[in-house]
Amino acid sequence: MALIQVKDLTFSYPGSYDTIFDHVSFQIDTNWKLGFVGRNGRGKTTFLMLLLGRYAYEGSIRTSVSFDYFPYAVEHPEAPTEDVLREVCPEAEDWEFLRELNSLEVEEAALHRPFNTLSHGEQTKALLAIDYADESIKTTGQAWLDTMADGEANAEATKKYVAALEAVMAANGDCGCDACKLAREILAHKEFLAKKSIWIFGGDGW
Repeated sequence: MALIQVKDLTFSYPGSYDTIFDHVSFQIDTNWKLGFVGRNGRGKTTFLMLLLGRYAYEGSIRTSVSFDYFPYAVEHPEAPTEDVLREVCPEAEDWEFLRELNSLEVEEAALHRPFNTLSHGEQTKALLAIDYADESIKTTGQAWLDTMADGEANAEATKKYVAALEAVMAANGDCGCDACKLAREILAHKEFLAKKSIWIFGGDGW
């Protein structure tokens, strides 16, 4: 849980006599599912731009979380969709994109087509796959790799990695894609993931 705390926010566009926000104060819990509703020109997008730090304003906006604007800007729409996704979110793995596209009912072939040849709906789903790609798997998987030299730490990292895989599979189901097959195989052999400590005792002659 984190808070977005807005205090005494005042903003108007340069050269405009209309004030979009006039000494506004409120706070938002990031656990809330919240929508801003209003007519055009009432400040919905403007507030997001203020969160992104695009405009100067008076007052304060305090938060420990980062923000993105959706839909993401696509600089090279003529590129293959997989390249577009990597450009927007280079830290995600290909199999994560594939898993999310499958859950959104977009065929794998769409990844290899130029982004601008996808339908509007397919483009939106492809960009949504960036948001849905679960960071918990990558984070816990990296921790598992980083602790391979430490049996105790690796045992704890393995528990978290397995829990992350199980949670994602439970939430998204098994669509039969390569990513799901890999996750299923890892979970089937999860008892072998943790680094084992091997003790060898020898007698005379060793």
